[in-house]
Amino acid sequence: MTKEKDHDLVELQSLPGIIYAEMVQKALEEEGIQSMIKSDVFSSVMQTRGANISGDSCRLLVHKQDAPRALEILHTMMDHF
Repeated sequence: MTKEKDHDLVELQSLPGIIYAEMVQKALEEEGIQSMIKSDVFSSVMQTRGANISGDSCRLLVHKQDAPRALEILHTMMDHF
């Protein structure tokens, strides 16, 4: 994602770890939707890659105009969240 477009990013949902976030991000990319993962300080500093480390969460950001379709994809994949 380009820096000049960062102002129109919206958060889809907080996900319980980088693995989940990367899975959803890959599915979004396959649909032509760009996204950005923002992880909490602990996981980024420690470079952990667990599916759900206590307190670990990632935020998935997309462009505002892609949010409805991206949420649809995310909820299809992660219907238990």
